[in-house]
Amino acid sequence: MCRIKSSSLLLSVFIVVLAIGTHADEPQFRVNSFIPEKFADMQLFVNGNFNLSGNNNNSDIIYSTEGSHPDRQSKDDNDRQSVSLSTQLKTRYETIPKYFHSGSSLRFKFNNSDRSSSRSYIKDFDYSNFEIIDQDEHNYEINFAQNIDAGLYTAKDFFMSLIGRANINYSEGTAESYELDSNSYFNDTYKFINIGHSLYNYDNSVEDYYIDAELLYGYGRVYNGVYAATAMYMIDELKKAGYIDKEPSYPQMIEMTDIIYQYRLKYYDDRRIHRIEALTAVGEYLQQQGLADDFGTGGQLIIQDVWDYFPRTSRYFGFKFRAGIGYNYVHRKRDGNSKNHYRSLDLRQEIADPEIIDTIYYNDNEYSTDYFNELDTKWPFISVRAEYYRPLNRKWQLNLNYQLQYYLDSKSS
Repeated sequence: MCRIKSSSLLLSVFIVVLAIGTHADEPQFRVNSFIPEKFADMQLFVNGNFNLSGNNNNSDIIYSTEGSHPDRQSKDDNDRQSVSLSTQLKTRYETIPKYFHSGSSLRFKFNNSDRSSSRSYIKDFDYSNFEIIDQDEHNYEINFAQNIDAGLYTAKDFFMSLIGRANINYSEGTAESYELDSNSYFNDTYKFINIGHSLYNYDNSVEDYYIDAELLYGYGRVYNGVYAATAMYMIDELKKAGYIDKEPSYPQMIEMTDIIYQYRLKYYDDRRIHRIEALTAVGEYLQQQGLADDFGTGGQLIIQDVWDYFPRTSRYFGFKFRAGIGYNYVHRKRDGNSKNHYRSLDLRQEIADPEIIDTIYYNDNEYSTDYFNELDTKWPFISVRAEYYRPLNRKWQLNLNYQLQYYLDSKSS
């Protein structure tokens, strides 16, 4: 059995600001003019949500119309609580001989819902209805995801790489519902009572594991152009605001980019703490080179703005091609049960002697269901990956990604 999975060619175009003119006798400074020897970055995201809601409704209505005096009473209580927490950690580390990209996320969800209600209705003293509903539901879910892309260059631009992905999901849920419904009818001799009672509950658990690994050999390199792009943004914004009068030379742009690169790399894990030190270094360099006299507060804010928010998209350049083998493992498990218990009772009570009660009808039914399903699937496959990145200028970015996976015979248990 064979299976082919191929992703379509993806073309991403990102808009950035217009290019800066350069001296005619010098090479033009571009995003790919600066090749970092090392790149490191870490991003941590934490999100949380807590929701608490409730509703209480009571009503008591009495109708006073000629020949009819029905009463209605009702009460509803609804309470709901939900908690959601998620964390995501991304780390990247690249040098000329090796690279390592990692991303992980952890998500937790919890929901609790309680509902109770009661209603009563009386009409003309010959009919009455009484109803009670009580429902409880509780469930939670935990999800963990991890991905890794690591590579080691063996000779020039040839490299070995390992790609791994894992996704683990587990959830449990329980629910219980209780309902009681009573109807009474009257005539001159008897009172007829119908009582319906139902109890429903279930619990279930779900396990989903997905693990995927690829061992590949390839050729090519991809570099991060964020440092050169940041320098180009700074110069362009400072020129627009009138803080820079002349165009920086190609060597000056290279040196300014290197300053940005060194500070980004040095304080990548706590760059906000040392941001002032980094921004001061950039401003002092431009003044030392005679490109600007005094930035003032406005110029410093422009440098800070670009440092914090630009470029808004990743600016990679280069290409990689790699091919190899992979292995995919999927585990799915479903386990649960449900039970439904229903009772129905019809009674007849004499009006003259209320102690005389006859059972006319009685029914007691109980249904239960247990289910269990577990499946393990293993898929070896051949993998081919290609990626190409090229900043056409500071206005256009070309990204091409292609992935082909040829699945071989699977094994299920």
